[in-house]
Amino acid sequence: MATASSTAPVWRQLLLGVLVVVYPGLIYVGLSRWDVSVVAGITVGMLVTIALLRGLPSGQRPGGKLDGLSAVAPLAPAVILASVAGFVRDERFLLAAPVLISLALLWAFGRTLRRGRMPMVERFARMQEETLPDGAEPYCRSVTKVWVAFFAANAAVAAGLALWATLEIWTLYTGLGAYMLIGATFTIEYIVRKAKFRRYGRGPHDWLLARVFPPRV
Repeated sequence: MATASSTAPVWRQLLLGVLVVVYPGLIYVGLSRWDVSVVAGITVGMLVTIALLRGLPSGQRPGGKLDGLSAVAPLAPAVILASVAGFVRDERFLLAAPVLISLALLWAFGRTLRRGRMPMVERFARMQEETLPDGAEPYCRSVTKVWVAFFAANAAVAAGLALWATLEIWTLYTGLGAYMLIGATFTIEYIVRKAKFRRYGRGPHDWLLARVFPPRV
């Protein structure tokens, strides 16, 4: 049975994930009703609160001390942008958060493509299977490159919309369109992977794909 100390980091990360998803909608509602300085102040308060929650002592940290650096660092750029938005009264700084998220993912995936490092997609694959099929390593490297290109393109689109599009269009893309594209990319890659390696699980989707791409004997 999980204890409170062992489950706390999970819900803290979940809280951050929920914030990332609902952020565009919150910004749209806020800017539609209040001045940009008010929305910026609320955003800063929300981000700082989440940073503090992420840094609360837990059983997974020796001594149970507050790890301030690891708690604040991921959210610091967004806090700075929100603060600048309130100071100069320019909503475009608030709209830059999705750009930062894409750039952070771009960096996280891209750095694993350096020589001698395991590509990010291969890390995920090895979490699911101890032994990968022949040809899986170069395939994982190629898929990691695809995600790097995707995050770069997504950051460019989000930046362009923040600078020149209406708030409605920015919200529609960053709050819905980008996630639909991510889902489509995941789905296409999954189908390509199954067609290439013909290794299936027990789920209904694998059962269907096994009929389309029969397992190799």
